[in-house]
Amino acid sequence: MQQVGKHCWCSPKSGIILAESTWQNVLVPDSDYKFLQMRDPYNRVVSMFLNKIVDIDVRHLADVKREKWVPWIDVPDPYDDINSRAEVYKNYLTHTGPGCYRLPLDPDKNLLDYTFKDFVFDVLGNLDLYQWFDPHFAYQTKFFFSGNVEITFDDVVLLEDLPEAYAIPAKALGVDVNLDPEHLAKAGRVGEKEDIDGPFHQWTVRQWWDLGKSPLAKYYDSFYTDEIRAKVKELYAPDFDLIAQVKNEHLQ
Repeated sequence: MQQVGKHCWCSPKSGIILAESTWQNVLVPDSDYKFLQMRDPYNRVVSMFLNKIVDIDVRHLADVKREKWVPWIDVPDPYDDINSRAEVYKNYLTHTGPGCYRLPLDPDKNLLDYTFKDFVFDVLGNLDLYQWFDPHFAYQTKFFFSGNVEITFDDVVLLEDLPEAYAIPAKALGVDVNLDPEHLAKAGRVGEKEDIDGPFHQWTVRQWWDLGKSPLAKYYDSFYTDEIRAKVKELYAPDFDLIAQVKNEHLQ
């Protein structure tokens, strides 16, 4: 979790780009108001998978090829061969050098064969999500302290409740923000999405690479079976507990 401007806090994969676009430059000098932006953990875990394992927008794969962050990884020729790319990217994800994620991927398993279920049970299930150094995978509730001072929030808003949710901090701060849904989508840099439905829980990385696009968020539920849903709820219990508390308070 990180601070965005003076008043907003948000975790990676929880709409942080949108939060930065909207709240980074909002500064009310005489107000100590703070709010936390959260994302439904089910949607957030799908976003983790598509962005970090599948790398649907090819940001990490492209950087590896250019050796932008990882000059210690040998990039074979031809890199454009799908198996070569998968081998290099897996090396990037599991490498112990700086700038890498060091994910616990099976050394004997081709990255192209990973599914969303594998990601949830075999990758996230083997991480200490309280201590995990990369905030993309950690709890959204992990960092409620700045130094030795506990951070307290006046409000918690959910990404799924936008644009109405942003009206809450805007009113509290006495500022105007653009709540137009089309504007918020552009501000959040929503990439090219496919209007396709699943089920996606058995889709492999290879299938996503072949498609080259990700589904609209409204189809994220298609990644889940009852078994996977239960596991994610177990793994991210602190986040689910806080969201349930917030929703209960809003009903009162």
